[in-house]
Amino acid sequence: MYLADQADTAWAEWYRALAARGVEPTDEVPRDLWQVSVDLEEVVDLRSAALRAVAGVPARIRPADTQWRAFQEFAAAMRDQGAQGILYASAARTRSLCLCVFEAGLSGLSVQDPPVRVLSPPPPPRGLRT
Repeated sequence: MYLADQADTAWAEWYRALAARGVEPTDEVPRDLWQVSVDLEEVVDLRSAALRAVAGVPARIRPADTQWRAFQEFAAAMRDQGAQGILYASAARTRSLCLCVFEAGLSGLSVQDPPVRVLSPPPPPRGLRT
Protein backbone atom coordinates (compact mmCIF):
# COMPACT_ATOMS: atom_id res chain seq x y z
CA MET A 1 0.00 0.00 0.00
CA TYR A 2 1.28 3.45 -0.87
CA LEU A 3 0.62 6.46 1.37
CA ALA A 4 1.49 10.14 1.07
CA ASP A 5 2.26 12.76 3.72
CA GLN A 6 -0.53 15.04 2.51
CA ALA A 7 -3.32 15.18 -0.06
CA ASP A 8 -1.31 17.27 -2.54
CA THR A 9 1.43 14.63 -2.53
CA ALA A 10 -1.11 11.88 -3.20
CA TRP A 11 -2.54 13.87 -6.10
CA ALA A 12 0.94 14.60 -7.49
CA GLU A 13 1.77 10.89 -7.40
CA TRP A 14 -1.59 10.15 -9.04
CA TYR A 15 -0.97 12.67 -11.84
CA ARG A 16 2.55 11.28 -12.36
CA ALA A 17 1.23 7.72 -12.64
CA LEU A 18 -1.47 8.81 -15.08
CA ALA A 19 1.07 10.64 -17.25
CA ALA A 20 3.31 7.56 -17.31
CA ARG A 21 0.38 5.44 -18.52
CA GLY A 22 -0.95 8.11 -20.92
CA VAL A 23 -4.33 8.19 -19.16
CA GLU A 24 -6.56 11.25 -18.88
CA PRO A 25 -7.38 12.30 -15.29
CA THR A 26 -11.10 12.39 -16.09
CA ASP A 27 -10.90 8.66 -16.95
CA GLU A 28 -9.79 7.84 -13.38
CA VAL A 29 -12.49 9.53 -11.29
CA PRO A 30 -14.32 9.23 -9.04
CA ARG A 31 -11.55 8.47 -6.51
CA ASP A 32 -11.60 8.07 -2.76
CA LEU A 33 -9.06 9.89 -0.62
CA TRP A 34 -8.42 8.13 2.69
CA GLN A 35 -6.79 9.44 5.86
CA VAL A 36 -4.74 6.71 7.52
CA SER A 37 -2.92 6.59 10.85
CA VAL A 38 0.40 4.74 10.79
CA ASP A 39 2.01 2.86 13.70
CA LEU A 40 5.01 0.90 12.37
CA GLU A 41 8.30 -0.04 14.04
CA GLU A 42 10.40 -1.48 11.21
CA VAL A 43 10.47 1.21 8.52
CA VAL A 44 13.47 1.73 6.25
CA ASP A 45 14.27 5.43 5.88
CA LEU A 46 15.24 6.54 2.37
CA ARG A 47 14.31 10.21 2.74
CA SER A 48 17.77 11.62 2.07
CA ALA A 49 20.10 11.25 -0.91
CA ALA A 50 22.82 10.04 1.47
CA LEU A 51 20.62 7.24 2.79
CA ARG A 52 19.65 6.25 -0.76
CA ALA A 53 23.31 6.14 -1.80
CA VAL A 54 24.14 3.84 1.14
CA ALA A 55 21.21 1.61 0.13
CA GLY A 56 22.54 1.36 -3.41
CA VAL A 57 19.59 3.01 -5.12
CA PRO A 58 19.69 6.24 -7.15
CA ALA A 59 20.52 9.13 -4.82
CA ARG A 60 18.49 11.61 -6.87
CA ILE A 61 14.94 10.46 -7.37
CA ARG A 62 13.42 11.27 -10.72
CA PRO A 63 9.88 10.51 -11.85
CA ALA A 64 11.14 8.09 -14.51
CA ASP A 65 10.46 4.41 -15.07
CA THR A 66 14.19 3.81 -15.53
CA GLN A 67 14.74 4.08 -11.76
CA TRP A 68 11.86 1.93 -10.52
CA ARG A 69 13.59 -1.45 -10.93
CA ALA A 70 16.40 -0.52 -8.51
CA PHE A 71 13.88 0.69 -5.92
CA GLN A 72 11.64 -2.34 -6.40
CA GLU A 73 14.54 -4.75 -5.95
CA PHE A 74 15.68 -2.90 -2.82
CA ALA A 75 12.13 -2.90 -1.45
CA ALA A 76 11.77 -6.64 -2.07
CA ALA A 77 15.02 -7.30 -0.21
CA MET A 78 13.94 -5.12 2.73
CA ARG A 79 10.52 -6.80 2.84
CA ASP A 80 12.22 -10.21 2.87
CA GLN A 81 14.39 -9.04 5.81
CA GLY A 82 11.31 -8.14 7.85
CA ALA A 83 10.80 -4.45 7.13
CA GLN A 84 7.21 -3.24 7.40
CA GLY A 85 7.69 -0.44 4.90
CA ILE A 86 9.92 2.18 3.31
CA LEU A 87 9.71 5.94 3.85
CA TYR A 88 10.97 7.85 0.83
CA ALA A 89 10.97 11.22 -0.91
CA SER A 90 8.19 11.60 -3.47
CA ALA A 91 9.39 11.49 -7.06
CA ALA A 92 6.37 13.51 -8.11
CA ARG A 93 6.53 16.33 -5.58
CA THR A 94 9.71 17.86 -4.24
CA ARG A 95 10.09 17.94 -0.44
CA SER A 96 7.17 15.56 0.13
CA LEU A 97 7.17 12.06 1.54
CA CYS A 98 5.58 8.75 0.68
CA LEU A 99 5.41 5.49 2.57
CA CYS A 100 5.25 2.09 0.94
CA VAL A 101 3.75 -0.35 3.46
CA PHE A 102 4.42 -4.05 2.98
CA GLU A 103 1.96 -6.76 3.94
CA ALA A 104 3.76 -7.23 7.27
CA GLY A 105 2.90 -3.62 8.17
CA LEU A 106 -0.75 -3.52 7.19
CA SER A 107 -1.89 -4.26 10.75
CA GLY A 108 -0.15 -1.02 11.81
CA LEU A 109 -2.51 1.08 9.67
CA SER A 110 -5.91 2.36 10.70
CA VAL A 111 -8.40 4.41 8.72
CA GLN A 112 -9.24 7.65 10.52
CA ASP A 113 -12.44 8.79 8.87
CA PRO A 114 -14.67 7.80 6.00
CA PRO A 115 -12.99 8.56 2.68
CA VAL A 116 -13.53 11.77 0.81
CA ARG A 117 -15.09 10.97 -2.57
CA VAL A 118 -13.54 13.10 -5.33
CA LEU A 119 -15.77 13.32 -8.38
CA SER A 120 -13.59 15.39 -10.68
CA PRO A 121 -9.81 15.71 -10.90
CA PRO A 122 -8.37 18.40 -8.63
CA PRO A 123 -5.99 20.94 -10.15
CA PRO A 124 -2.44 19.57 -10.39
CA PRO A 125 -0.66 20.46 -7.14
CA ARG A 126 2.24 22.92 -6.97
CA GLY A 127 5.63 21.31 -7.29
CA LEU A 128 4.36 18.43 -9.45
CA ARG A 129 7.05 16.66 -11.49
CA THR A 130 6.11 14.15 -14.19
